[in-house]
Amino acid sequence: MRYCPPILFLVILITYLGFNAEKPVQSAPVTARCPLPPDESWTSQEKFVWERVCIGEEADFNKEPAYGGELGPRKPGTLPEDRILTQAFLEKILFDEQDRSIIARLGVRIFGARFPEKIDLRNATLQNELWLDGCLLEGGADLSWLKSTQPVGIHSSKVDEELNMYSLQVDSNVFLDDSEFADVTLVGATIGHTLDMSGSKVSGKLDLDSLRVGVHLLMPNAEFDEIVLENAQIGGQLDFTGSTFHGDVTLNGAHIDGAIQFASAQWSDDAILSLRNARADVIPNLSDPWPNKLDLDGLTYRNLDRLTSQRFQ
Repeated sequence: MRYCPPILFLVILITYLGFNAEKPVQSAPVTARCPLPPDESWTSQEKFVWERVCIGEEADFNKEPAYGGELGPRKPGTLPEDRILTQAFLEKILFDEQDRSIIARLGVRIFGARFPEKIDLRNATLQNELWLDGCLLEGGADLSWLKSTQPVGIHSSKVDEELNMYSLQVDSNVFLDDSEFADVTLVGATIGHTLDMSGSKVSGKLDLDSLRVGVHLLMPNAEFDEIVLENAQIGGQLDFTGSTFHGDVTLNGAHIDGAIQFASAQWSDDAILSLRNARADVIPNLSDPWPNKLDLDGLTYRNLDRLTSQRFQ
């Protein structure tokens, strides 16, 4: 019998195993399925939304050829009836104990839907994120006294009637960006982090009286009529950069712990910026586009173009 050195034996064994392991066993693709079937009373589009949201995916009508593909909410008549979602459906998936326990971690994200009815979430407590992206809210929405520890967002959408967020309490961020609104109310609302209205258009009154924002209030590259920010408290920046103002902007008694910014802003000839008894850390440079009409009586600030401890009388 010929002697086979141990090292040579190991080389042969490893080579043999390597050839046999060259093509690993392929697992069959797994299609995620919702553990809770949709309600039989729901429409086909509501079942579509539930089947996506239930497994942690976005319910995006714009990615589905059967629903017309990519459609925007801003042109009248664009979103067809087979994208309609009802108030009863939204309320069930958000607040029914069995439904929301499945989606609690990932939240509800709906793209390209149409809501003919007013969305009514008054006095509700959300346990998951809520995002309406590219949606049409024909009846507006009432989120007054709503509470949530998670972000709430209306992005790239159109809201035909009032958006009421009176005394809303959100510990995280609220996004109302790149959208079109009629009247918007956030009187007495408390937002733990940032309120983002970048790129939006508000054709009616934007009432932010006594608003509390923990960090920033972002409103750049937007278009507004009348803005009321009296007695508001902003923990960071108030950013109006590049925005257009058709009406008055009232910040009487407001406290802004960061800077007020409105570089490249445009003001109508009749617009009045009122900062009576307001306080800010930094106000815009004198070379920035201040409106023609100002009320700065009692305004205090720490810094203006490296000048400190100034006060308007």
